Amino acid sequence: EVRCTLWTELHGSNLLRLVELPRVAPVASLEENDFVTPTETNPEILQCLCAALCRRALTPRNNPFLYRVALHHLVKYLWEGGPLSWNRKRVLKELLRARTYWDVVTGTPSAPRSASVLPAARKGLSVVAGEEPSLWTQIHEDGLLSLKEDV
Repeated sequence: EVRCTLWTELHGSNLLRLVELPRVAPVASLEENDFVTPTETNPEILQCLCAALCRRALTPRNNPFLYRVALHHLVKYLWEGGPLSWNRKRVLKELLRARTYWDVVTGTPSAPRSASVLPAARKGLSVVAGEEPSLWTQIHEDGLLSLKEDV
């Protein structure tokens, strides 16, 4: 599978920021939605997405497209999957420690901050903060628990 190869092989290197989609058929006809559906469920790929953001191999400046794709999958994984599992807590803690969490919490163009995502984000942040006092301080200093929905 292309997704698995892309994320697992390139997430730890600086090569991920250089990946561009060719503008030739059949790839040229693909839309962004083709890269965000179905929602990623493979824990190995999700961990690679997290690592790519934490290491800043992907940023909004160096590869806006793959950055949006990674954020979309992480937002869906963290906030729309019910109670936080051990692995989901681990991913969230890594994002918080690396201070690469803001877009994951506040939303992206394909997964905007909304009434459905924000309550889950607040709850998840509270759970993680209760487990690690250093993260509790960071979450409160950054005002993450007082975010409001976009209208």
